[in-house]
This record gives sequence, C-alpha cells and structure tokens, in this order.
Amino acid sequence: MRKLILILILMSSNAFCQSGWFWQNPLPQGNQISDNFRFNDLEFILVGDYGTILYTSNGGLNWTIQNSGTDISLLATHFINNFTGWAVGWNGTILKTTDKGNHWTSMSTPQLFKYRDVYFFDENTGIVCGEFNGFRRTTNGGINWIYITFQPAASLFSMHFFDSSRGIAVGGGGSVKTTLDAGQTWQDQQSAINPLNSVYFINESYGWAVGWGGYNVNRTQNGGINWENLGTVSGPLYSVYFVNGNTGWLSGDNGVVARTLNSGQNWTLQQSGIDGLILSLSMINSNTGYFFGAFGSIGKTTNGGINWKLSTELPIQWLRSVDFVDNNTGYVAGLNATIRKSTNGGYNWIELPQSLTTYDLYSVSFLNASTGFVSGYRSRILKTTDGGSHWLLGYEESGGILYSVNILNDSIGVSVGTGGKIVKSTNSGTSWFPQVSNTGGSLRSVQMLDENTGYIAGGDYLLSIILKTTDGGSTWLPKPSGTNLAFFGLCFISKDSGWAVGESGVIKFTSNGGETWISQTSNTTEWLRSVSFDDNDSGWISGENGVILRTTNAGNNWFSQDSHTKHYLFSVKAHGPDTAWIVGGACAILKTTTGGEIITGMNNNSLEIPQSFSLSQNYPNPFNPSTKIKFDIPKGALVKLKIYDILGREVAELVNEKLNAGVYEYDWNASALPSGVYFYRLQAGDFIETKRMVLVK
Repeated sequence: MRKLILILILMSSNAFCQSGWFWQNPLPQGNQISDNFRFNDLEFILVGDYGTILYTSNGGLNWTIQNSGTDISLLATHFINNFTGWAVGWNGTILKTTDKGNHWTSMSTPQLFKYRDVYFFDENTGIVCGEFNGFRRTTNGGINWIYITFQPAASLFSMHFFDSSRGIAVGGGGSVKTTLDAGQTWQDQQSAINPLNSVYFINESYGWAVGWGGYNVNRTQNGGINWENLGTVSGPLYSVYFVNGNTGWLSGDNGVVARTLNSGQNWTLQQSGIDGLILSLSMINSNTGYFFGAFGSIGKTTNGGINWKLSTELPIQWLRSVDFVDNNTGYVAGLNATIRKSTNGGYNWIELPQSLTTYDLYSVSFLNASTGFVSGYRSRILKTTDGGSHWLLGYEESGGILYSVNILNDSIGVSVGTGGKIVKSTNSGTSWFPQVSNTGGSLRSVQMLDENTGYIAGGDYLLSIILKTTDGGSTWLPKPSGTNLAFFGLCFISKDSGWAVGESGVIKFTSNGGETWISQTSNTTEWLRSVSFDDNDSGWISGENGVILRTTNAGNNWFSQDSHTKHYLFSVKAHGPDTAWIVGGACAILKTTTGGEIITGMNNNSLEIPQSFSLSQNYPNPFNPSTKIKFDIPKGALVKLKIYDILGREVAELVNEKLNAGVYEYDWNASALPSGVYFYRLQAGDFIETKRMVLVK
C-alpha cells in the first residue's frame, strides 16, 4: 500500500526550536553520544543515537542540533577538511556532508552492517569497519564499495591511520591488522587477549588499545607489530586518548575515566559525574579535554580530569511522572527518590531534597503550586504544602509499590499499586486507609473525577483491569475492557469520557462511563505508558522507545510525532491544546508549545508553508528495497511524481493529484524491480525537476 506523508522537518538547536518537541533536559539533548571529531580547540562534531549530530564552534558553550535525516544510531564520524565529512552507524548507514554538517546526504549500503568506524583519505578514498568480517572500501566517494574479507573472519571496531598509506585496525577477538596501502590489503599482527574497542597512536610507533575483559589495556612501541599488556582497568573500556608519550586517558562503562602519567603503567580513576557509558574522548592538552557518552553526557575538564564539569548538572535519573499546575510551575518524580521542580515552564529545574525515602518514586500529583504528593516503592506517600521545600510522610508499608497517586481537592486523594492495593485519604493526606479492589493485579493509574466518581486502570500478563467507583471508593466495580492487555495510563475528561492505554499499543475509549470500551488505532505495537488530555479533543500518549502519539479529534485519529529519542517515555502532561511535557528514561524532559507538529503520519493541519518548490534527494540512496522521496509545495498545485528506468520508461506513478501547500514525503517500495539506476521526476504546476537514485539488491 502506498503511503503519502505530510511532514515538517525539524531544524533545532539548544536554543530550543519551538516547532515540535524539544529537549529541556538533558541539554543540549539526551541521546547517547558515540563519537566526536575535533576541527580545532573550539569546533566539534558529535554523533550518536537516533541520528543525533551536534556541532559547536565555541568549545561547547552552545550546541546546534543538526538534521541528519535519519533516526538510525550513528557510531563514528571523520572529516578530511573543515567542510567534508562522513558519519556511519547501524543498518549500513553512511552519511556525507560537504558543508560541515549543515546538510547530510545518505550514501548507505544495502548490507545492514553495523559500522563502527570510518576514515577517509580524501574526497574519493575511504574505508569503514564494524561488526562484520573485514572492511568496506570506496574509491569514488562512497558511490560504490569494495568488500574486503578475511579468513578466519574478523570484525574490526577502531582504526587509526598515520598517513595516506599506513594504518592499523583493532577489534573482535583481540584482532590487530595493519595496512601499508591505504587499506587495500591488511596484515595480521600479534593479537590481544580480549576484544579491543579503541586504538590511538601519538606517532607511527607508540600506541595504545583498550577493550573488554581482564588485561584490557595494551601498548605498542613498534607500530602495532608487538603489544604488551599493561593490566586491567575496570571495564569494559571504549576509548583511549594520549596527548604525549606519558599522559593519557581512557574511558568505559559505569562512568569510568582514568588518567595515566607514565605511559599507561599506572592509572588513576577520576570522578566523571555519570554512571553510564563514556564512549569517546578528545583531549586538547594535558589540562583541557572532553568526554562524551550515555544520556547525551558532555564532560569538560580544565585541570587534567581532577574535575569534570557536565553540560547538564542535574543527576541522570529515570523520571516516571510529571505534573504541571500552570504554564510555569511543574514537578517531576523518578528513581532514587528524585523530585524536581520548575518555576519557568521547565527551562530550569531544581532538586527538592528530602530524607523520608531513598526509594524509587513513580507518581507525582499537585493540587496547586504548593500542595502535592508523590508515591512509590514501599508504598510510601509523601506530602508537601510549601512547594516541595519540606515533606511529610503520610503513608508507608514494608513492601509493594504505589504506582499512581491522584489528588482531587484539599481533602481527598487516592493512590493505587501492586497487589490490587488502593488507599484513600479524606484529610488532606494526613492519614490513609485501605479500600477493597477485589483483585490481586497491579493497579497502574487512578483518577477521581469528583468525590464519588473515579476510575482505575491496570493489569498484568494476560490480565486487563478497569475499575470504577460511584461511591467514593467504598466499592470498586470491574468494567469489561474488551482486551486482555494490561493498561498503564488513564485519562478522563468527564465522568463519562476517557481513555486507557497500555501493552502492545492498545488504546481504549469510553463515552458512557466505562460501561463499554471501543478500540482506537495507535499504529504501533510499543507499550503505551501515559495519556493526557486538557480538553475534549486534544491529547497525547507517550510510550516506550520514544513513542509519542497525538490526536486533535478525541482519538478518532492518532498520529505519530517525532520525539527525537528512543528513550522510554513514561509520563505526559497536557496543559492547553498545544502545550505538554513528557518525561522518561535517562532524565529525559521534552516539551512542546505548538502541539508537537513534527508528524511522521498523515497530517495537514497548520504546518509551515515552504517558500519555494523543491525536490530533495531520496533517502536512503542507494536503497533496497524502500526509499523516501520528499518534496516542497509552496502553493496548491496538480502534482505528479513518477519513476523512470535508465531507458526512460515509466515504471511507477506515485502521485497524480491536487495537493495543498506543504512538505510531503513518499515511501516507495521497489521490491518488484531489478537493481539499477532509476530517475524520479516531480511536476508541480510549471515546476519540473528530476533526480537520480540507485536500487541495489
């Protein structure tokens, strides 16, 4: 089935582009950073998960998020000058830029390899390696690639070249290979004990390699022909960088950064400030340097690593719940007793310390800017009446989790959790008493509509739970949902109308007080974690692997929006028809003030109008068997988009209809056609343009 998609392209920076969803934490963004390329002491390009590419021209004071055109994770980048460079990653992804990353073009290969490193000698000759046997080498700028293999097979993860001919590569099984002819042929050298992830040389003789397992630090003094093991640093290790023959750093898992002052004989662990992966290092001199890694972490030192300053100073914790009482004041709660507050719409957050619990928190609910509650592990409920400056313990047990707490008014609150637990307060949270659920299943979300009417959603494996009360919780009655999928999120906009979302993309809607539930189409199988409406029509759903769904017609249609991440998004809070916040894994906080118009499904509502007609290069290219073709229409026109083979014969008509102004993207599947060169031609009014693409099977 053909699919025509109207989209708006994101162009963002850490100054917060206001069209779509943008990062409020971490900053400049929260996706893992895998590699860096440093042009000089101030200019860097970074690449990472979800197609992330960042650029700074002032040593990291400000970062621009570049549009890579892909959501595939990028693992390495290399430039041959100030403008021309490449980035590579998962699924055979290869991108090229000729303007320092302002624009990127796909040169991806049809083989879905995981490319781990890239190096180009000039505009034509380059080489990639990764989790496959050998190398891929090009002599025409990446249009075609030659496959270089070995027996026995060897995956290579990191390369270092001394000049236009000589280089070294290391990888799986401790493999070490050297080349004297720019990668056309390779020779085996002494292998390390364990797999090697990174190699770095300060000259053609002295180099170091780090990797997995014990004895994971190695040194050579003869260009990689022989290696000596220097012992073990807590690993696995992913990056190594030396500024001279004595002074160097390495980095790895669990926030490991270590420095040596004696060529690697001894290492001193440093405090990085994070507990995730540190995948890339760039040291300018013995004092100043950077690390990059998990959660979008960017660390900088000016004293040799004695102190590292993070771009985002708040600790990285998973956030499970968000609540805003107005456009300015909001709260988030998460793992390790995390509670944070913003008074400026989420642009800045402060920690709210308390000593009543150190356990995970799963829910936050505020009645106003001052009075609110959090709930979580060991069934604890905490209350504040001064905006989080002080907290009181309202309820606790020795076990269990209270997944959701909902405050109705100054007196009434309800919290639900594991084992069918329901507790209620009628005295502003001073004390809580149990209510009977008649289920042992997990209750995930609760909402009281008034003093009598409330709903609960939950479930476990092959168990769906919807409960309703009309007497303030004295009795909770089950309601049939029409599914056995568990629910995680619940939102009612009146006593009659509400939504429940959960496992495998399930969305259920009721308009008669929960008596019957109808399915709504999510077009995803990801688990949906939260749903929020602020009026009868406009709402959002957040879920796992970065899923955001949006409706403006009460759920009759749900459209996917670009979250710019694959983090789990556990909680969404709508505040008005266009403003919402979402929180999730790795301390992610996202916000939209425009309804989140970055659409990846059909939509034609209030998008930006292009300034001129244009036809973009298809992506990916080469492709197999599907590719995307994007074009801009500044005004309504009869649009024809056709595909021709190398002989000029029409092989497909993709579009032949009147289209309104907008930015369109077409997914074309060429599985029925043979490999070869094809041309796609756009005619829109008097505008005509043709571009070339390559199908490789």
